[in-house]
Amino acid sequence: MAEPRPALPEQLSILIVDDEADALFLLHQHLRRAGHTTFTASSAAQARVQLQQYPPDLLISAIHLPDDSGLDLLRWVRQQGRPCEVILVTATPQVDTAIQALRDGAADYLAKPIAPDTLTQALERVRQRLRQARERPLGAHASALRPALPATAELPARDKQFQVGPVLLDLDRFMVAVNGRRVDATPSELEILHYLCRHPNRVVTAQELVQSLRGYQVDPRQAPEIIRPHISNLRRKLLAAAVEADVVKTVRGVGYMLKAPREA
Repeated sequence: MAEPRPALPEQLSILIVDDEADALFLLHQHLRRAGHTTFTASSAAQARVQLQQYPPDLLISAIHLPDDSGLDLLRWVRQQGRPCEVILVTATPQVDTAIQALRDGAADYLAKPIAPDTLTQALERVRQRLRQARERPLGAHASALRPALPATAELPARDKQFQVGPVLLDLDRFMVAVNGRRVDATPSELEILHYLCRHPNRVVTAQELVQSLRGYQVDPRQAPEIIRPHISNLRRKLLAAAVEADVVKTVRGVGYMLKAPREA
């Protein structure tokens, strides 16, 4: 019998990266008073060293840094495969940057100065994402869109595999296959396919997908920008495997639908 995973503590270890000394100090002090363990860095280079030596639960980074951007630092963290959540902050928020940050796997994108209530809510979302990451099946990878697939050990056998025409989603092996041949899908694409498989022949909005996969809502105008690239890549990969694998349909102006055969 597998040993239970340790509970996630309320206090987080947090690395704060900002070249604005005042902003760095204020956030550091606020988080320390809340009981969190905090470290600081004033550049992306310093942050990378600390991330390697003392991997935190959470990285809070300014978008604009003297030697790199917060977006590049986020991508570096994701490439390392480290179980670290990332919140990006900026004094000049822009919708395009926010969308890109969420696409690249940021847990949140916040405007300076950060209101205490906003920070509290963001930290709670981070805890939720970390908690769900710990509940993933062994072998599951960190995803650009989270929370991830449910832990298969808690699912009945019928909910571990979904067969839609030639397309098979296997949660035990965290894979998708077409006609028995594995498709090189990303974790985000697998998660989207899993959600659609659980709601076959129903139109699912992009906002609903983001809500389900991230655990919180985004603006309905921004949600399609976050989801569309993953849907497009998934459809392209399925179609490359077999023409009849085109089971994910776009309902223009509304959302997406998994076209599954009706049960007799």
